Amino acid sequence: MSVTRIAAALLLCGICSAAGLTVDTQVSEKAAYLRGKKVYPEYLLDMSSAADWARIGSTGGHRLRVSEVDAPGRPGQRALMFSVKIDKKNPKAPGWVAWQSMLSPELNIVGADEIEFEIYPLQKFPFGVVARFGTSKGFGQLPCSWSDVVKNLEPNRWHTVRIPVKKSRKSVDSLRFDFNARADAVPHQQELSMIIGAIRFLPAPHPATAEWSTRMKTGAPLENGFLINPHSLEMADDADLEYNIELAVERTVEATLELRCGDKSFTQPVTLGTPYTTLRIRIPRFAEQFAPGDYRLETTIRDAAGKVIAQNAEPMPLTLFSAAAMDKQRRQLLTRLGTLTGELGSLRESGVAAQLPEVTRTTAELFLNHFIPDDFNRQKEFGIALAELADVERLLDTLEAELAAYRAGTLREPPLAPYDPAAPLAVRDGVITQHGKPILLIGPLTGMPALDWSEYAAKLGFNSLVVETDMDRWLNFDAKKNMELKTHPDLIHGAPRSFRGEAARLNYYLERSHANKLAANLLLSSHYCKHIPGDLKNARSPYAGHNNFDWNVLAPEAKEAFRRMYGNILPFLLEKPHLVSLGTANEPSYTVKSGSKEFERGFIGRLQEKYQTAAALNRAWGTRYAAVGDVTLRDALSPQAPPQARVDWAEYLSREVSLFYGFLKDRLLDALPGKQVWVKLMGNLGYEMLDEADNIALGQNVAGSDSANELWLDHLRSLFPGYPVTNHEWHFIRAEHTSDAPFLAMRMFQGVSRGLQSGNIWRGQRAQWDSKGYGHAESFSRYPVALNAIGRTSLKLRMLYPVLVRFRQLDGGAVRLYYDKNDQLLREKEYPALLNAAYDRLRINPSGVRFLYPQTVTPENLAKVKLVAAGSIRHIPAETARTFAAWVAGGGTLYLQAPGEWSDYSGGKLDLPAGFRKAVTAAGVARYGKGTVVTVPGWEGDAALMSGPVAWSGSTPNREVECRLPAAPDGTPQYLSIVNLKGKVQKVRLRDGRTPLRITGKDLWNHADAALDGEFELAPFEVRLIEVARP
Repeated sequence: MSVTRIAAALLLCGICSAAGLTVDTQVSEKAAYLRGKKVYPEYLLDMSSAADWARIGSTGGHRLRVSEVDAPGRPGQRALMFSVKIDKKNPKAPGWVAWQSMLSPELNIVGADEIEFEIYPLQKFPFGVVARFGTSKGFGQLPCSWSDVVKNLEPNRWHTVRIPVKKSRKSVDSLRFDFNARADAVPHQQELSMIIGAIRFLPAPHPATAEWSTRMKTGAPLENGFLINPHSLEMADDADLEYNIELAVERTVEATLELRCGDKSFTQPVTLGTPYTTLRIRIPRFAEQFAPGDYRLETTIRDAAGKVIAQNAEPMPLTLFSAAAMDKQRRQLLTRLGTLTGELGSLRESGVAAQLPEVTRTTAELFLNHFIPDDFNRQKEFGIALAELADVERLLDTLEAELAAYRAGTLREPPLAPYDPAAPLAVRDGVITQHGKPILLIGPLTGMPALDWSEYAAKLGFNSLVVETDMDRWLNFDAKKNMELKTHPDLIHGAPRSFRGEAARLNYYLERSHANKLAANLLLSSHYCKHIPGDLKNARSPYAGHNNFDWNVLAPEAKEAFRRMYGNILPFLLEKPHLVSLGTANEPSYTVKSGSKEFERGFIGRLQEKYQTAAALNRAWGTRYAAVGDVTLRDALSPQAPPQARVDWAEYLSREVSLFYGFLKDRLLDALPGKQVWVKLMGNLGYEMLDEADNIALGQNVAGSDSANELWLDHLRSLFPGYPVTNHEWHFIRAEHTSDAPFLAMRMFQGVSRGLQSGNIWRGQRAQWDSKGYGHAESFSRYPVALNAIGRTSLKLRMLYPVLVRFRQLDGGAVRLYYDKNDQLLREKEYPALLNAAYDRLRINPSGVRFLYPQTVTPENLAKVKLVAAGSIRHIPAETARTFAAWVAGGGTLYLQAPGEWSDYSGGKLDLPAGFRKAVTAAGVARYGKGTVVTVPGWEGDAALMSGPVAWSGSTPNREVECRLPAAPDGTPQYLSIVNLKGKVQKVRLRDGRTPLRITGKDLWNHADAALDGEFELAPFEVRLIEVARP
């Protein structure tokens, strides 16, 4: 190996060589990025080398293998076979096993929507193997995928697998297939194998690697080449340009490296040795040699005769910046902001309410004084900082025009009753009230102690905050000891602040939120607890729990752990009227393994209560137990468990877990009566995580959530009309829409108008731009447009809440959506897709969407209903099925997305009228009695059964525009909302059935008159809220 270092300014081949180019040349026996004619990551993703994959957990009797094989049925193609044999009887064997390939550099996934590959199981896998791409680091950094790829696939044939790419990160550092070796469905000492073909990210990201790279096009004596720049493509002032080229060399050659950028060229002689040579290229203070702007750097290598033997397949894009130019522009905008601040102050002095302009002014101030300098100078995100400057300039343009409208009197704000931190809240008729009036609580989700948000939230339109405090600190809390010193960066106020322990941070949060008139919410994070006192070791079990709620709910020690934690923290929460709510768990689920004897005993007890005798149990399950006590948990958890057994187990587990949450709720309300107690449910219907029906009924006094999904919100309003919906991790921001103000406003309007009354928006903390953390791309305080839009929309929603609260009264009118969690349990993934399809048909109903459940399908509840829709029905209680049949015979319309045979939960055939059975099992539109059964997904007749304005485009209802019209009590105004759900212009007319409508009034949302007569246009994601003029 030889290393030379040369720095010179030469004149070669008539090209002027600029001073400063240095090249380190390193000759080696191995290549980092080259393999034959392929370059990284091509050779890794084509799944041709077993050496690229590590076998994790292949010990203790477990055996994992990776081998190179011919692709079955595909002559000339190669693939990798992944084989595994698990020892279930060795308790010391690893609990999780994996095949993993580490990626260096990481792969770029920006722009990719799916991961695609083909899989060929040699046997049927009774358990799931998860494609988990990208290393997970707790809850802060999640993989870009975690989808099962092989469970129950037909063996000995190819299957195409497509996995959605999560948008929570920009790159992945590993490809990994893993599974839980202790899962009940994993067989003992049975070898299973699957063959996997080439992996593709679709659409293909460019470049393929997170660090910019390109192939080098080569000619003799060079066989292959790869160029990679491990540094930023954005450079300012004194930054050095550094990048590397790796070359496969057939024979040693004297050559000239030539770089061209703009009107400058740099050259350097180099010696390329065999078999591989790496060139490490550096030009000091590169950006100083050019004016700011966009450039393309061409890299060429010529032999002694001047022939090109290597050239980049594409030029390297570089963007050069000047700190002085950026700061000049920033100061100009600060001067303009000062002028507008004075105008805003004058308006207030004259008595004009101008809170909406204050949101924009504060946003501009935060970015110009704090965020933009930090992004440019510390984080070196030069392009982002300049884009923020451009966004702020546009915000100031809008602010200037808006202030002129305020001065002219053409724009006035509705009155706003502020949140009073000294007064308690009360829930009346399902609505959160203060001083007897409905109030909307809204703000960011942030981190304790909420330094910046506690001071700026109110100016940005918010009146609420939420933080979390972890159980570990409070379970092991000792007030007599100094706890660890924790320092928090304070970007806005200067020097970092230090707090001695969690109690100091909690006190600061509560004190500052009160001082700034903000409602305080607190998540008692039971999923952060690593240190369990020795006397409470049985509070956890290897056979029960979930990573977000890792507690054995049947163990007395688990209850004692929470008593201890609450006992330590509650003294800090007393006499805090502005502390309005407490959360007991974050996105929990709960699973039990067959080894849990406690749950097995409890389940048998429940079965004995329900069935009394083995004969009754056997009739329901289709089994042959001699006694109910012979049932084992392994029987119920087996993939082959009878359908009714699965239902019985799900119902039992749901109730037991929910009773534990009821214990937590009661402990908190005993000490803090009047507070809201919630669980942050993720929005997965039924038993997929925690059954929301049981959990809310037993463990909450509001309907807690973290989903912004409209179907989920309508479901909660249907289940618990007397509970306000709260969401303390409100996920409505999508990475691709972070600076789309109409989209953000539309999503917020949809949530609040569907009953959400206390919402804390994910995610308030301003994340580092290079962070890979989960949800950091959705950190709305990163973006001027997003911060301004979310703040102004929050304020507008608060101002209009006396109107919006009326929309929670929507009762579905004559239309219902049927949902059965037990049918979903037995059908798994098929059910939610069809339910969503049915919901998407009904969401245009002007009376909203309300659900029916098996227990609410009664003749009385169906008396005024004309249409019931469902995804499809396969399992249904016999009495519910007969009620539906009688209702249809009497004139009702049952609308299913797919036909199918109905059975009870045990799979037993139902005794249904022959005509009704025929109608639900055949595709089409069929009459039964006086009614109709529809089993085709695209049926348009549903709109005729809805009462009120529906948006039509041409001759069909427009399913992408929602019109909602709550009833107006005598003497009160009527309000109509119109929402464009899509990012495109919609041309629509309003009709009631086939009758055209003319609606006039005042558009409260857009401060404009409304006259909807004939066809009109809706802008992308447009919202209108019309106070309808009386005829």
